[in-house]
Amino acid sequence: MREIRLSILVLSLAFLAGSIGGNLAAMLLADGQSLADYAQTFLDGAESGALDAAAAGALAAGLALPMIVFLSGFSSIGVAIIPACIAFKGFTFSYAVSAMFRSFGPDGAIFTFCALGTVSLLYVPCLLFSALFAFRSSAVLASVFFGKSQQSGTGRIAPIYYIQFAVSTAVISALAVYQAFLQPRLLEWAASSLP
Repeated sequence: MREIRLSILVLSLAFLAGSIGGNLAAMLLADGQSLADYAQTFLDGAESGALDAAAAGALAAGLALPMIVFLSGFSSIGVAIIPACIAFKGFTFSYAVSAMFRSFGPDGAIFTFCALGTVSLLYVPCLLFSALFAFRSSAVLASVFFGKSQQSGTGRIAPIYYIQFAVSTAVISALAVYQAFLQPRLLEWAASSLP
């Protein structure tokens, strides 16, 4: 139980550090005009239907990070790679939210939620859930590799590891379909709430 708590703490701190970094980067690096131009391009794409991306493209983009996390669970170096992936997701999510709020202000809250929050409500927990299992698996391998455990290195990965990855992949695949076909319509509606 202590190992699970430690894993949750490490992954939570990685996400928090990435989130703080993304927020600071949006405040310090991005100027308001370039963000406004980017947001306007995004809005123009939503209105013209250019955001109707192929589901395969959305699926590939959505599964890249969970796949890296999953595969890192089979390696002792995953104890470094997995928190880095979680920090990266925290950074990109926080940067995007901060940049949108900086561009649109409080009036853009609905649009920002529709653009980023609807997908992230399921994507981030799936990623963190997968990362928890992968991090634990990788930590066991690392302890065997560095001689801190008496376990043999030939132990099987628990079936729950594969099951949780399959469930997470199914959820992320459903999110890709949502992003490709339904989210552009939602963004068109949300864009009408902008000043």
